[in-house]
Amino acid sequence: MKRVLSLLILSLLAAAALSAQAITAAKQVATVKLTRMENITVNQLKPQVEAWEKTYNKTSTKEDRLKVLDGLINRSLLEQAAERDKVVVSDAELKAKIDEYKKLTAQQRGLARDLTDAELQSLVKASGLSWDAFTRQLKYGVLVSSYVRAKRKADIDAVKSPTDLECREYYDANKKSFFVDDFLRARQIYLDTRALTAKEDREKAAKQADDILRQLKSGAAFTDLAAKYSEDTSTKYKGGEMGWLPRDNTALPQSLGKTFWDAIFKLKPGETSGVITSNIGLHIVECEEVIPARLVGFDEKVPPRYEYNVKEFVRANLLAARQQEALYKALDDIIADLRKTAEIKVFGDNVTW
Repeated sequence: MKRVLSLLILSLLAAAALSAQAITAAKQVATVKLTRMENITVNQLKPQVEAWEKTYNKTSTKEDRLKVLDGLINRSLLEQAAERDKVVVSDAELKAKIDEYKKLTAQQRGLARDLTDAELQSLVKASGLSWDAFTRQLKYGVLVSSYVRAKRKADIDAVKSPTDLECREYYDANKKSFFVDDFLRARQIYLDTRALTAKEDREKAAKQADDILRQLKSGAAFTDLAAKYSEDTSTKYKGGEMGWLPRDNTALPQSLGKTFWDAIFKLKPGETSGVITSNIGLHIVECEEVIPARLVGFDEKVPPRYEYNVKEFVRANLLAARQQEALYKALDDIIADLRKTAEIKVFGDNVTW
């Protein structure tokens, strides 16, 4: 009987603790009304504060939390205003934003191609965000831009494009940014060994790789062998085509291993490697083309795609920065106006959990 009573008491205490946590999570930290009443709770604020603390690597004060809360209030106001004024983000607009994000992220990581959907989702997961939370963030960003442009289009349109002289001055002041490292275009045949823990299984994979290499040396087409044997589904049906690989890429050497990365960049055009071991398996790599490292001139097109020249790249980026600055200024004015007509209550005592 004592044991039963003890278990009952523990259960009641646990339930009380969970109930207390639920009550805390549901506590209001603010209410916002422009067109409708919206509650902002501890449960909504807490993840934003945690993200802030991670970004700035410090514990937040009450004042810090209130600043984060202010951002949530502004977001609520803008979303209600957009709803009132019938400014919406379509699925097509969201998809375009995701595609743009894939392209920009690939450029930042030194890839000469856009990220695949799977690669982007993997990066999002590694950042600690769910895919749903990530797409909500992107959608809100598009909503902000669309609403500001709808309300203050003249301010954005008034931004002038940089002159050739301004572009040249930026290039001269930031020449190091336009140094392009070696690029390698290659094909691969890949055997995945990550799940092979038994010695005999690893030896069997090594024997298979040696056999593939013998077939290549006997005159078999690399593309045919890639389609037949390679275990990389993203490249095998393209003849093993890996695309352009920049030497100064940071992500791939980390995942594949520096030894593998250095080995493939020693290859000359038309040359095929032996069996190379990476962190994830066995590879046979064929070098198709090499672009040597160099400083790209102001009027030159940027390798390896050669889609635009440096001057066009600088102009587009300077213009985007100016437009972004104008957009943020207009957004601040819009939020200030919305706050004048909205009903906002902040419960400061509830931000100290």
